[in-house]
Amino acid sequence: MAQRIQKPAFLAWPICQEILSNAATLGSEARFVGGAVRNHLLGKPVDDVDMAVTAPITLIADKLKQAGLAVYETGIDHGTITVRYKQHIVELTQTRIDTKTDGRHAVVRPVDDWLEDAKRRDFTINAFYMNGDGVLFDPLDAMVDLETGILRFIGNPDRRIQEDYLRIMRGFRLVAEYPELRLSEAGIAAIKRHLNGLDRLSGERVTTEWVRLVSAHGWRHALHLAETAGLTQKLLGATTKIKLTASYGESLTALGRFAWQLGPGARIPAWVRLSRADTELLDLYLDKLDSDVVEALLADKHWQQAAYQLGAEAYQRLLLFLLWEAETADTDRLNQLATYQPPTFPLRGADLITIGVAPGVGLGQILLSLEDRWVKSDFQFSKDELIAHARSIRDEQPR
Repeated sequence: MAQRIQKPAFLAWPICQEILSNAATLGSEARFVGGAVRNHLLGKPVDDVDMAVTAPITLIADKLKQAGLAVYETGIDHGTITVRYKQHIVELTQTRIDTKTDGRHAVVRPVDDWLEDAKRRDFTINAFYMNGDGVLFDPLDAMVDLETGILRFIGNPDRRIQEDYLRIMRGFRLVAEYPELRLSEAGIAAIKRHLNGLDRLSGERVTTEWVRLVSAHGWRHALHLAETAGLTQKLLGATTKIKLTASYGESLTALGRFAWQLGPGARIPAWVRLSRADTELLDLYLDKLDSDVVEALLADKHWQQAAYQLGAEAYQRLLLFLLWEAETADTDRLNQLATYQPPTFPLRGADLITIGVAPGVGLGQILLSLEDRWVKSDFQFSKDELIAHARSIRDEQPR
């Protein structure tokens, strides 16, 4: 099915126009494909643009280099290059089919058939194409799935998953990023049959998809769905912990949400691959905050001051404690803490320099003193009042 649609802004990017025109000079065609087209149809922002071309990838790469674009052979053996011009980047792939797969990688063969290229992809909503005239091509009737909110594997879901087990993770990540979607019943059933295939994937790949899932707007929706398919049990060894307290988790960071799922005192699963700093932070979050600290904070009428002084990391630990203990926690205070947004200290070092405070250790000490005053005022002191205090401190210093 082909139909003309409103042209997206990215169609006018110079890099896209160069790819379209250079493909035409080779007697071939380039089209936009996948997420950029899907997001345009949904009225969502487009950050990444992928394109496909029927020309041999080495020929189009040479043409684009001659046109002054930067070309990186990021996956040339599989028919993929990355093209950059000024601030825009496009991943460009020659239309192809898979001739052999091993559960993660594929041996591919170039074809100039757009339908065959579409049939090798993962989900129908990733098989939209659009040409340079703004004509939408929907060879697999993905528009029906988009309109009905179904995330459906292309063709046989068992086969699609066995070709690349990472598609299990991508499916749940997509429903986290697009909470209006739900995986098809056939897709869920196939995922359940092939969960052990995740063992064949690298920890880096699984970690990347999991972090993207828990970072997305619809993360709770995705986790509930992942539990029904057994994914959370497979990866985390437990069911989700978000049933009774789902609305509070929005104040957690991605690592905080990860810790919430694992539970207090849990060990980080062996498959997880995070940076050293993030690993240490996740370990810190899993180390449950002392109950005496929490009780003192809950009883303090100036709890906002205490929460601010805890800092971001301790605040995440506090919130995790309350979420893990939600059934016995003070509901009103839990609501307050879960929706707490630390105020921003209105003063900067540059503000003190403008009134004659010399840069150095002394400036930092004055800034800390002023921040302490501001906190104890219940964050009421204005920037002008703080600067007035700063002038007083400056004038009291020995010359």
